[in-house]
Amino acid sequence: MDRATVKDIVRQIDSLATEHSKGWNFRCVVCGDSKKNRGKKRGWVLYDGVEQSATYYCFNCGHSQGLITFLKERYKNLYSRYVKTRTVKEILSSKSNVRMVSKALPEVQTSETAFMEASFGLWDRQSEPKIMRLQLEALKFVRLRQIPDVYSRTFRVAYNGKYKNRLLIPYLDNSARVYAFQGRDLFNTSAVKYLTNKNENGTKVFNFYTADVDADVPILEGPFDAMFLVNAIATTGLVRYETEQFVEIVNKFSKRIWVFDNDKPGLEQALEFAEHGERVFCWPKKYKVKDINELKIVHSLTDVELNDIVLKNTKKGMDAVIQLKIK
Repeated sequence: MDRATVKDIVRQIDSLATEHSKGWNFRCVVCGDSKKNRGKKRGWVLYDGVEQSATYYCFNCGHSQGLITFLKERYKNLYSRYVKTRTVKEILSSKSNVRMVSKALPEVQTSETAFMEASFGLWDRQSEPKIMRLQLEALKFVRLRQIPDVYSRTFRVAYNGKYKNRLLIPYLDNSARVYAFQGRDLFNTSAVKYLTNKNENGTKVFNFYTADVDADVPILEGPFDAMFLVNAIATTGLVRYETEQFVEIVNKFSKRIWVFDNDKPGLEQALEFAEHGERVFCWPKKYKVKDINELKIVHSLTDVELNDIVLKNTKKGMDAVIQLKIK
């Protein structure tokens, strides 16, 4: 679909939608966004001008669908008007589908059989229609999140078992072997969005064994956010002060920077860490986003710009405490 058509559709879904270079932003029609704050607008129709395709995505509930499927399920009148009357050739043109890579990329070595069982490499060529549909959904998710290729080429997709329909993110040790992995629900059908599997000796900290201990180490809540910052690690959740995981990180990384999410729990945790003398990232007021990944997408920032923002807004001591209390 061309951008003008998508814009017309969005305006009929929400006449108050805000237009950006990446698409249109409005209150999520799936989860309704925050019930306490009517100003929250985390639903998006993201538009890819190159592929001429559009995707609905919510940064609150994580709901993700191609716009055509989204309209068919939720706005049948708009689907009939803008989609049903088009030819099959128009709808299924190459510009509206994620292109497959013809050459399979090498798999990472792994000592965890669970990571390999009942799964396939994200970029591997597939022939079975059911598996291809799952792969397409995973590729759409990765492209929507703009995950760097250096990471996405290590991802797998589970088609059966405990991690069925999940994107598998490997945690590598010093020998590039998988000692743990995290499975992200691709269809948001599970009450648990992330499932983590690790061996007895491993840590649940993403990039823990590969980060340079002599350089600045940003510490984020989720692996996807860490993939956009140089030498970053992720705690796969909100780490608490003086917990076992906190001590594990402190003992290894002396130049750590805590980059918490830009929400109430994250800001409260950042303040507590700042009060104990830790270096923390203080979110600039102009950014009304939840995390680093959303910051990149919404504001069309490069990885260099993201790293620059984090380093320039990293504070310690009273400077950090004052800024966080004001926020």
